[in-house]
Amino acid sequence: MTKKIRVAIDGFRIVCERNTSGRAYAVELIAALSLRPEIEEIIVLVPWVDDAQLASLAHFPKISVQSANISKLLDPARSWFRKTYWIQWLIPGLISRKKIIFDWYIAPYHQCPLRLSKVKVLAVIHDLCGLRADCGYQKRSKGYWNHRFNFWTAIRRADVLVPISQFARRDFIANYPKAAGKIISEIYNSVKSHTLSVDAGLDALKSIQIDKPFFIAFSATGPRKGTDITLSAYKKYKAQGGKSDLVLIGGRAGIDFWKNSAEAKGLIGVHWLPHVTDLVRDALYQRSVALLFPSRCEGFGYPIVEALRQGCPSVALEYSPAKEILPDTLPLLKSLDYHELERLMWKYDSLASQRDATQISSLIQHSQRFADDTLGIKFVTAMITR
Repeated sequence: MTKKIRVAIDGFRIVCERNTSGRAYAVELIAALSLRPEIEEIIVLVPWVDDAQLASLAHFPKISVQSANISKLLDPARSWFRKTYWIQWLIPGLISRKKIIFDWYIAPYHQCPLRLSKVKVLAVIHDLCGLRADCGYQKRSKGYWNHRFNFWTAIRRADVLVPISQFARRDFIANYPKAAGKIISEIYNSVKSHTLSVDAGLDALKSIQIDKPFFIAFSATGPRKGTDITLSAYKKYKAQGGKSDLVLIGGRAGIDFWKNSAEAKGLIGVHWLPHVTDLVRDALYQRSVALLFPSRCEGFGYPIVEALRQGCPSVALEYSPAKEILPDTLPLLKSLDYHELERLMWKYDSLASQRDATQISSLIQHSQRFADDTLGIKFVTAMITR
């Protein structure tokens, strides 16, 4: 009989972050592992206990929580230095002090504790955006070297590296060819959003008055998500007589930053919606012409799958995970040029007028590739075969 596995996992994002893809991934992974018969226990390591935040794990078996009970002034989510202090000093100290016994440690996001011994370590590789100048990380910047350190700890300490897409795997090997022997085949995220009924979608948007067709996009500070490209393309599209509006969703900081810039340039027909709920977001996807997603760097692309699940296509860069996610029939950007994005906006305008129930159903069905329940077994397989 195969020995069951005890797993410890860094859970700081679960208690320290809200509505982030990092938190969603950690919860999703823990939930998937908890349902596997090969797993004996999952020990979630957290800086402090927050019952409201941990409630998302309450319905799953085999989970225990171990807390370091540190001050919230040391919140790992607030800076790279606090995160590194949590991972490199506080996690090993917590494990030693409470004599926590386990077989595998999982680092859900790159950085691994170097002081762990006598256990195996698995690190998840999401993306290498932190090494790219076009994403705001110049080689002389602290952010660039912070990311270099994260990857160095993964290469040095991890026994297994798990990429979340084929693109992330290729990108990692291109940057770290000597670590190619540690990185396995991709294990895709399992996106848990559900397809809304038409009535549910209409009900969710009752308080939002948008009378015209619209594209949807993300508003984020910094260059990575390509909000600058989206707005430049939309400005040209409107100048050429485009009829559809643009809905921008995102955090308050990103909305305020780009709203002020757009209004100063006299851009019209833009609807700014900060902090929308998942329900409203999905309802917007359902009604949208397309998701404009000219991101400069992605490891996977949650929004692309979430949009597909509502029958909404995405306009994204071909040299990205979008090529793995989207159907081959959908045109993609060859480059992140706003003129090309504007040309595709016209094409999707035309496609939207022809989109019928069969085509919408096909897009929704395609998204189910990323909704299966194999995440847990794939991680277990990665551990038991090493």
